Amino acid sequence: MMMQYKKHVYAVGLFLLVVVILGFCIPTWGFKTDDWGNIWQSITSSMSEWGRFFVDCKSIEIFNHPCNISPAQQEQAFFCGLFRPMSFLYYAPQYWLFGSCAYGYFLTTIVMHALASVTFFYVLAHFFTCAWAFLGASFFAFHPSLGRWLGWVSAQTYQIELFVLLMIILLLLYVLNRRSYLAYVLALVLFASNLFLREQTFFLPLWLMGAIALYRYYWKRRGGGQSVFYGIALSLPFLGTSAFYIFQRLRFFPLTAKTTTLTFEPTWASFINRMIERKYDFVTYVVDMFGFSWMPGNNQLIKGVVLVSVVFMLLLLFRRYGYFIPALFMAASIPLFSWPSLLMHAQPRYMYMALPIFIAFVMMLLWPLIHQRTVRFFVAFLVMLVVGAHGFFVFTTMHKRSSMLAMVTDSFITLLKNPKTDHKALCFINPPAEYFQAGSAQAVWLLRASDQYPVYQVDGVDATTYQLEQQYQRHNPVYILWDEQAQKFVIRD
Repeated sequence: MMMQYKKHVYAVGLFLLVVVILGFCIPTWGFKTDDWGNIWQSITSSMSEWGRFFVDCKSIEIFNHPCNISPAQQEQAFFCGLFRPMSFLYYAPQYWLFGSCAYGYFLTTIVMHALASVTFFYVLAHFFTCAWAFLGASFFAFHPSLGRWLGWVSAQTYQIELFVLLMIILLLLYVLNRRSYLAYVLALVLFASNLFLREQTFFLPLWLMGAIALYRYYWKRRGGGQSVFYGIALSLPFLGTSAFYIFQRLRFFPLTAKTTTLTFEPTWASFINRMIERKYDFVTYVVDMFGFSWMPGNNQLIKGVVLVSVVFMLLLLFRRYGYFIPALFMAASIPLFSWPSLLMHAQPRYMYMALPIFIAFVMMLLWPLIHQRTVRFFVAFLVMLVVGAHGFFVFTTMHKRSSMLAMVTDSFITLLKNPKTDHKALCFINPPAEYFQAGSAQAVWLLRASDQYPVYQVDGVDATTYQLEQQYQRHNPVYILWDEQAQKFVIRD
């Protein structure tokens, strides 16, 4: 009883730590790029309209097109479209609560990250002591790779997806220990919701086959054949859920050779060539995973020396670790849960799902060492120092981002309050791509709460001489420029 109480105290402490430092201590926030379109498309008058998110995905897919007049319908294909209807179901109630106030969405994102951290703690506490589980979950909660993207409203789905994934793992641990059919059904339902939120957990059924078999064999001390059979049997319904998702996706996005989502054509030659071209991307991926993204980008030599040293130490620990197969399985699981980083681009948010796996893997290798008292305190002290430094880095990076986001968003709101833009068509010329890449129309519609007037956006042109095409001039739009020096929108006379 005391152990459970202690575990919950750690969990509450971790939750408050994350929410206060990464949430309440950052006083302002703003929208950027996809945020406007995601929120605009999620607006509904009642819950009865939520069903359209699952059947109207083709029109939703083009929500980022910066014009509501004759939008250029892009070809829909299996490797092009993003079939994520659940994301709009998560944004819809937030719009009812926060409207166009970015800070409310930001706090929701931080709360979801805190919940994911706490759930990861509970998973670790199943295998390690509460103190070490807390340190591992804290390392995840303040991982330096988060500084560049955590809080982005459109990336909120990553926090939700990981939280749900970790809940699935917790539920399945409960099933394996107590044989609860209700917990198993709930895990299956959560997996289905995750697939229709994002695609990154698509390979979970394959992972579960190995994870369940190894857990029963090494942790529950069951027979090898029985453990393998149990792993396959429990994973089959999850495999069927993945097949259902593929079938639904094919209904809306036919399988063709078009691959805008991927960075290579669907041929082995194209895949191999692309992987060779991306060798530096993979270095970035490893550097970010180990938590060295705080280091300046131009210090390649220092990064290389530190990275090689850490990898060498892990290899020595791997060699000494008594359970070779579980450790190898965990190592192979890291790329399995971060496959977008390997197949598309090395983005910090793409490896978010794999961070808990990576941290658990490192803790597995360190566990035989920290049984020694002198080593245990040294490692614990070192981890606390690292987590503290990481937390400071993530906080300062997010605080800097928040100021810029809020300034750009406030400038946009001020622009729309100007009487010259009221009840007028607008044309944005060369808006800052980092904040309004193909999203200016949705920003206007969201803040006006109406798409009555057309909004255009043109990029890469001379703002002093540019004229709209003849077919758009009839709307007599107000021309809007971005003043780089003043960092605000201005109306062209």
